[in-house]
Amino acid sequence: MAHQNTIETIPFDGGVLCLDFINTIRNRKVTSLHNYLATYQNFIIWCSRIQQWPEEWLNNLYTYSQEQPAKAKVALHNILATRENMYAIFSAIAAEAIPDAGEIAIFNQHLTTALSQVALTFENTQYTVLVRMQENDLERPLKTILYSAYQTLTQTDRKKIKECAECGWLFLDTTKNGKRQWCNPGYCGSTSKARRYYHRKKGNEQK
Repeated sequence: MAHQNTIETIPFDGGVLCLDFINTIRNRKVTSLHNYLATYQNFIIWCSRIQQWPEEWLNNLYTYSQEQPAKAKVALHNILATRENMYAIFSAIAAEAIPDAGEIAIFNQHLTTALSQVALTFENTQYTVLVRMQENDLERPLKTILYSAYQTLTQTDRKKIKECAECGWLFLDTTKNGKRQWCNPGYCGSTSKARRYYHRKKGNEQK
């Protein structure tokens, strides 16, 4: 959704954790990209809003990142690089193309590290997937996001992975007819229709 949000108000239109993470760019269809994750602290704010991790250790990571700005800078660089790697793969799938082999190789490197820290538990007849906690690991939330990407890539019908025609956000199309074009029909859909109407009207006036 391309309108003017902040990290505190950015919507979650992707339909799954990994796509919401990839969508932390305001609009991928413009030349000058606005990055919602401009700081490591922004990343933790986003994580808190997505409600996938314990608030206590997110707060600890936030504090630790302020105490160790150099480490936070490195962590953010890796987080953003992983985001763009995932975008390249999912965007290709949305375009019904084969993802670049180099991008897949990079993703597999990230995934191997993430899965090495994933554990399965069984309690009260329920299986739960946990990411082993390592104190002050600034990239901890990224492990869960990578696992989400792995699940989406291996368990979701690839035809459901779409890229918004208006802003370039990625989303899962769960409509019955599978013809959803926009991440948010209420905003991006309306914007696209309004633009087409404007150009049609302008074209008719010039005739």
